Amino acid sequence: METDEQISWLNANCPDGGILQSEEWRAFEESNGNRTEHFERNGLWANVLEYRLPMVGKYWYVPRGPVIEKLKMKNEKLTIADEWFKILNEAKKRGAGWVRVEPRDKAEAMLLQEWSKPYQIKKALHDMQPREILVGDISGSEEQVLAGMKSKTRYNVRLAEKRGIEVSMERNDRAMAEFLRMVQETARRNGIATHAERRYRNFLTSLSEKICELFVARREGKAMAAILVSFFGDTATYLHGASGNDERDSMAPFLLQFRAIREAKRRGCLRYDMGGVDTEGIRPSLSGVTRWKRGFFENVNPVVFPGSFDIVLASSRFSLYTASSMSKGVVIKAIRSLTKK
Repeated sequence: METDEQISWLNANCPDGGILQSEEWRAFEESNGNRTEHFERNGLWANVLEYRLPMVGKYWYVPRGPVIEKLKMKNEKLTIADEWFKILNEAKKRGAGWVRVEPRDKAEAMLLQEWSKPYQIKKALHDMQPREILVGDISGSEEQVLAGMKSKTRYNVRLAEKRGIEVSMERNDRAMAEFLRMVQETARRNGIATHAERRYRNFLTSLSEKICELFVARREGKAMAAILVSFFGDTATYLHGASGNDERDSMAPFLLQFRAIREAKRRGCLRYDMGGVDTEGIRPSLSGVTRWKRGFFENVNPVVFPGSFDIVLASSRFSLYTASSMSKGVVIKAIRSLTKK
């Protein structure tokens, strides 16, 4: 568990508030069976997940990191560069074929490229985290937060209240079972993949109510929708959501988000991360989700990351990984093409 000072440091140096680099999240990942490492050196912080792939072995992944102190990045580059190179050598010593990083901006990506020499850094075949996230300011009054929404979103929040939707925070087996049922209904309805049930359950079993809550919207006792939200220092983050197939005109998801924002404000949060969006039109399948999320923060521009990059420690294994991944992608596209005919 971090100190209050460390939490504030992560909040200040991470555009998303730093929940993915928190010690709580590292413990959560370990509860899901992932091996982790923690490095904290002279303005450099890196929580690492170790993944293992068939044939090519293991690699290290630093979600939304490494985190580099903004002030020291300007004034103590050589010191931080030396510390970062030590981490790379440690990764190689422990058998990692590459280290996947996610710099906060293009300038930081260029620094990591410079600091990692003679190792090469290459754009990853796919991004692990969303390239864009929508982070809204909730430091003002509740009336100001509502005023910052699109009129239709604000209307739907009020409509859900009029239609008898009630929202509560629940951590019991019944609520989780209902959430898991709605996750599957949402996945089938929208044609999306889901995590394993164990991972969803671990949000509540490995993370305390101080860090994570399950919000459930009900009408006359029946669960209509639910969301998982994390709280870390000054930032609340919408992690996962689901809704049932029945009575979808209840507008329950709108009221759910508003009540989560209200709870975040009660806990002292200043910003609310709605999660991934796509304002650039790169992923058309996210257009509806993007419109819906932007309704809560109408005039907020998304935070844009440069994406995931791989620092290659073992070129032969990385080449094998690249070739096998590209071949798999070709097969998947071919299958999708055939099934559409």
